[in-house]
Parts: sequence; structure tokens; C-alpha cells
Amino acid sequence: MTPVTKQQARRVDIMVRRMEGSTETTAKGAGASLFLGLGMVAFAALRIQHFFDSNYELMYGWRGSVCDVSSWLNCNRADFSVLAQVASIPLGYFGLMAGGVLCLGALFPSSALEKTNRTLAFLNLVVVLALLAYSTFVLHSCCLWDAGYCVFSALLFVALRKRISPLEPAGFAQRWLRPSFRPLATFLVIFAVGAYTLRALQGAKRQATFVAQYFSLPTVKLPTPLSQYWVVHSTDRFEDATIRVVEFSDVICDNSKVLNAALEKLERDFPGKMNVVFQFFPLETKCNHVVDKNKHPGACEAALIAAYDPAKFRQIQDDFFAHYYAAQNPEWRHELARRYGVEAAYTDPKTAQVVQDLIQTGAQYPPTSTEYPYGIRSVPTVILNERMIIGSLTYDQFRLICQSIIDKQNDKRQFIESWYDRTNDFKAWLFRVLHIVI
Repeated sequence: MTPVTKQQARRVDIMVRRMEGSTETTAKGAGASLFLGLGMVAFAALRIQHFFDSNYELMYGWRGSVCDVSSWLNCNRADFSVLAQVASIPLGYFGLMAGGVLCLGALFPSSALEKTNRTLAFLNLVVVLALLAYSTFVLHSCCLWDAGYCVFSALLFVALRKRISPLEPAGFAQRWLRPSFRPLATFLVIFAVGAYTLRALQGAKRQATFVAQYFSLPTVKLPTPLSQYWVVHSTDRFEDATIRVVEFSDVICDNSKVLNAALEKLERDFPGKMNVVFQFFPLETKCNHVVDKNKHPGACEAALIAAYDPAKFRQIQDDFFAHYYAAQNPEWRHELARRYGVEAAYTDPKTAQVVQDLIQTGAQYPPTSTEYPYGIRSVPTVILNERMIIGSLTYDQFRLICQSIIDKQNDKRQFIESWYDRTNDFKAWLFRVLHIVI
């Protein structure tokens, strides 16, 4: 056996002492680290709560939070800024997870967790200070919950620094940027699961907000005359359907094409429950004097072709949308008119008058913008069950509203109506008391 030299023995002794020192230091100050980690968790949880309150509960009469003290000392600006969330995940969740892992390191001290927690604490502090600086100097506001989280993060960083043994390897990177792989991988997996859940929750909140906004809209009257051009025809009288859609639209508009595709799907989703009529509103000043927009050259001609024979309207409309780019060409439109036998549409005064009457119904609504004198100013504009929606909704948004309309008619309680109950709301009471005192 080769004898151990004094130099080798000294190296082994140093390694053992380092391991012992590392184990001892991880056990020191565990109580303080646990307290500081819990403080981070608490402030992060308050931050998440405020994010959801400020972004989704305003419609229910939310009056603010105890941290909203003044125009500078409040959390609203941060919650409405571009940095309020990352990939639909509120920033508070990152802090919540960081604080939770640091608490675990205090409860179950080990060398591996200590290394991982140091890295996490350092990166957390750098990000938090950067965000606090952005909020202070760019947004000109300071959130109490953010400030509290920053204080606890800084104190925890100091506590971890004090626990470093002098026997550990020197160098900042060696001490602060060498996490253990296994705890880090476990943390990332748990983080991903929680982030997915939070994204799903925010998606549900967005849906609830969207539907609630729709039902909060004032009702408007149906246009007079109401179009005789049916897109979906479920009942003899337009008013008798559960879902009633008047679409001010243009057959050579790309956004109207998107709307038409959504309506086709909804027709299959709600058979026998929908009526949809097409209220011609071509965005071309050649025939449309309600709004001064000349966005779709040839739209007036296309409207005449589609309107000439109501029995053929649906087929002609679908043909226009199916060949959107080709429809910009006058020659293609002439060929389409010939194919459907409606060439007379170009010179038929009755068809021209019908289209003009429908266009003029856009002037029956009060202004929805300071730039235009009348309510119907663009296409598509939809009147869905006597509530006006300007622009293109996605199929999912339309379906959500339609399902809610049916559920309301069937007297079913909506999930969006039972999420938020401010009866005996302690936080609202505390908010009022603090603002009276202040």
C-alpha cells in the first residue's frame, strides 16, 4: 500500500472540514431564513391577489386595495404595465415560488439546497431591484407589496451571505452561481405545473370579464329597414330566435370574411337557435355616404351583385369570401355575376335602392367615435341580441357569448356571476377604514 503523504492528508482534512462547515452553516439561522422566506411568500401572494383584482374585478365595483394610498404609492400602474405578467403568468407567481423554495431550504437544510437557494436568492434580488427601479423611475409609482417583497428578499440574501463558511471555496461564482441540479430541476417542474394552472385561471378570468362586458353594454334598436338577406334562418320572424345577429358587413372585406367563418361554425353549434341577417355596408364612398372611408374599391359593385336576388345571396356571399383576393378584380366579379345570372344587378335601380336603404341604417345609431358622425363606422359591426360589437370577434369569443345568452334564457346560473361575492368582504372593510384614518 502506498503511504499517504502529509500533503494528501492535509487536502483530505480540508475537504472534510469544508463539508462539515457547509453542513453546519446550513443549519444556522434556519429560523430567520424561514421567517424571511414566509414574508416573501406573503407579499407575493398579496401581489397576485391585487393583480387579479385590478385586472378582472373592476366590473364588480372593486374600489381598490389597502396598498393603493396615493397616485404614486399604489400597485395599479404596475398591474397595467407591460411587465405585469410574462406569458400570461403574473410576476407575483415567480416571487411566490422563489419564497417557497427558500422556505424549504430553511426547513430541510442540506448542502444541495443551500447552493440552490443562494443562486435563487441572488437572481431574485437582482430582478426585484430592477423591477422596483422600473416602477419608480419609469412608471412613477411604487407598490407597497413590491417594496415589502424587495425588503424581505434583500434581508434573506444577507442572511444567506452570513451563513457562508470561510472554509468554502472563494469566489462569487463558486458561492452564488453553483446550484445543485436535482433541487433546481424539481423546482422547475413544480413551477411549470403551477404556471400552467395560473395561465388557465387567467384564461377563465378573461372569458368571464369578456362576457360580463358584453352584458354590461346598453341595448340598441334594430335597424329599420331590417335586411332581407339571411345568412342563418332558423325562425320565420327574426326576433323569435334565441340568438339574433345583424351584421353590418362588406363582401370584399377580410375581417368580414373572418366573421363569416365564425358564424358558419356557430350555425352548427346552435342549430335552430340563430337568425343572422346581412346588412350591406360597403366601405366605398361611391355608394356609402354614412362613413367617409374608401377602403374597399369595388365594394359597391360587389354589394349590387350579392343583393340582386335574395334567394341566391348566401351562395354569392360565400363565393365572394371564398375568393377574397380574386374578388378585388372587376373582371372576376363580372364573371361571378354572369355565372349566377345576376348581370342585371349593375343597372337595376331597385337593387341599388335596396342597398342604399340598408347602408343608410348605419346613420340611425349615435356616434361611437369622435371621428365619425354615426355609430356604424366600420365593418364588421355586429348587433348581437341588441348589443353592438365593433370589429372582429374570434369564434371562441362569439361562442362564449352565445352560450351565455342561451344559459341566461334557460335561467341557468352563470359561472361568471358566482365568482365574486363582496358580501362581508373583510378587505373592502379594511380598505375603507385605512383610507378614513389616512
